[in-house]
Amino acid sequence: MKKLVAILMIAAFVIPAFADDAQTLPKGVLRTYLTTAYASGDQAFNADGDKVDGTELKALNLGTAIEFGVTDWISAGIQWAPGANVWSEYAGDADMTVNGLYDIKVGAKVQIIGEKAPVQVPNVRMTVTPGVKIPLPGTDWAKQLENAGAGDSYIVADAAKHALALGGQLSFDYVINDAFFLNLFGEYMKYLPRKDAASSLLAYQFYGETLDYDYGYAFKLEFEPHYELALGAGKLSLGLPVTYDMFPETVTNDVGNGLDGYTLSLSPSASYFFMAGPIPLDLKLGYTLPVMGKNASILNTAVFQIKCYLKF
Repeated sequence: MKKLVAILMIAAFVIPAFADDAQTLPKGVLRTYLTTAYASGDQAFNADGDKVDGTELKALNLGTAIEFGVTDWISAGIQWAPGANVWSEYAGDADMTVNGLYDIKVGAKVQIIGEKAPVQVPNVRMTVTPGVKIPLPGTDWAKQLENAGAGDSYIVADAAKHALALGGQLSFDYVINDAFFLNLFGEYMKYLPRKDAASSLLAYQFYGETLDYDYGYAFKLEFEPHYELALGAGKLSLGLPVTYDMFPETVTNDVGNGLDGYTLSLSPSASYFFMAGPIPLDLKLGYTLPVMGKNASILNTAVFQIKCYLKF
């Protein structure tokens, strides 16, 4: 069973979409996101935290998200980023992929402390974001087995867990001046059990769609210094999030795999906000580099994001 989990561990990667800061959109403002990400790697962190050779993975992901300012201190949003792996290559074999759909996250960001929030403080912002992760359909394993037998391209592992999850986020900003603030962000999502499924082609071949998965939870803690400055006709924003992601072992049919773990990553990013005619645009380029971990793949990820704003 540990082999099956190793495949899933390498197949999964995270793409940030919404900002993790404690700001909300002004009332009536709609913000849309389009995200492209390319991830690659052939190493992993073992149980002792050492870097070891892993299975090579390359993947291209496309995602989207939408956010709307319900009031000046409440924003509602739907995130599908990561959205879908539209191209991938597993173990250096062009016929083996981890293509497929990720799940959708829905939530409402409520600013409790801020300049226009119920508790008004000029240099402090705090938001809470209750949310739910809604599973999308997983891979058709019978079709993938048929493709493999015919010598066609086939999927070896699901892109996502495809399990319902409930939880929330807490974000705190300390504003030092107009150009610089510090953010502390946390997220906890509790997964509900996934019944009568298979998460990889290997699992399907051995057991069919008879497995029950309990993924436990996902926990994220992040610290980011954020700097903004006027540049030309727009505004340049720079950030350097330091992110800690932790996960428990996966329990399959009441048997744990012992592969609990974590990753510590650096994700430098730069974005530029400007007017494209009458439309405000924000272009962002980021890179995620895992620097420490346990029982986790090492995937370097480059992300390009376009944000568009409309006022209603």
